[in-house]
Amino acid sequence: MEGEKMIPGFDTEFTPMLQHQKMPSSEEGIEDSAPLELFSPPFDSNLRKSSLLTATINLVATIIGGGILSIPLSFQKAGLVVGTILFIISALATDFSLYILCWCSRRTGSTSYTEVVRVAFGPGMEFATTCLLFTLLLFVITAYMVLLKNIWSPIIGSIIQSSVA
Repeated sequence: MEGEKMIPGFDTEFTPMLQHQKMPSSEEGIEDSAPLELFSPPFDSNLRKSSLLTATINLVATIIGGGILSIPLSFQKAGLVVGTILFIISALATDFSLYILCWCSRRTGSTSYTEVVRVAFGPGMEFATTCLLFTLLLFVITAYMVLLKNIWSPIIGSIIQSSVA
């Protein structure tokens, strides 16, 4: 059948659910619909268009993000015990959300977050999700600019004062 491909580590062929244009019914069982695929498309696929530079920038932005800078304040306000409990709950919720997102991506053959939304909820919700993501990223970049201003203003001020004196 056209569109079927072999997945490394599996003896059977896998056809993404998106090509079927339907989700498996409860009688078919999701376990029987496709083998477990960890990456869609596979990690060595030519469809992955990210470069090393892009991946590095995304990883650094994730690690040094504004969220990590707010963790000490969160623990100060909530206390060590409550802060730790909330931190663990947040980590578990994030892990579960990513698990669900990857599971849906594997089952539908979708390769992006918006594709998963389109397959699950239709093109209207895909547009709404794109607008929400745009708004979120707009606020995030604004927060980063404020953060950079607050970090670099004193440093640049001291450099200018020392060079004038």
